[in-house]
Amino acid sequence: MKKILETLSINNKTVKRLYGNQFIVSMLGIMILFASSNNDALLWFASFFTIGIYMFLTYNLMWETGAKKASKNLNVSVKSAQNENMKEGLTIILAGTLVNFIGAVAYLIAKIYVVASNITTNATDDMGVFIGNIIWTVLRFIHAAYWGIEALLFPNPNVGLTYDEIVEFAPLLTPPYYFFLTLLPMILVGTYAYILGASEVSILKKMGFNVKTRLNTDINYRNKKK
Repeated sequence: MKKILETLSINNKTVKRLYGNQFIVSMLGIMILFASSNNDALLWFASFFTIGIYMFLTYNLMWETGAKKASKNLNVSVKSAQNENMKEGLTIILAGTLVNFIGAVAYLIAKIYVVASNITTNATDDMGVFIGNIIWTVLRFIHAAYWGIEALLFPNPNVGLTYDEIVEFAPLLTPPYYFFLTLLPMILVGTYAYILGASEVSILKKMGFNVKTRLNTDINYRNKKK
């Protein structure tokens, strides 16, 4: 626990930037996906385009964070360094997705409650649906980069109908597992990017991009334990 808190303390700016990037991409995703909502093929393209931007920003930020501590591994065995880098990268990226995870758990609880209420009383719990829909709305904004994919995979049968035309309300239509699955790309990309950065391995440099490796330049690392 001490090591985890120490890692988060040193990399608190990175965690904040992860949330900042998520907010920016969410706003971008909403604008792009609204513009392409009338065409399924365009919606798929827009969704993957937005997700690609999100993954690129995550990769770049986590790689730079890993590169700042690369020289710390010079006197450590390769295996030990890789294990440490994986743990640190995973800790940082999980902290950057903590709000998403808490929201997904809250939505899961709301979904279970609504389903259980429907089974036991043979009627939908309106308050449970109301709370669940609030959580769902917040989660959709947080996961706006995936909004198009969600709309295509879990279409709402009442979209386009007037209030009087709606004959059946489908409460909490999106399954809870979806919001957990959308966390995996960020966790995998972020952790792997941190490991590559700390190992001074740049995929972008190999692709021809000009990437400057900044070894141990973060003042947090220089002042650590002083």
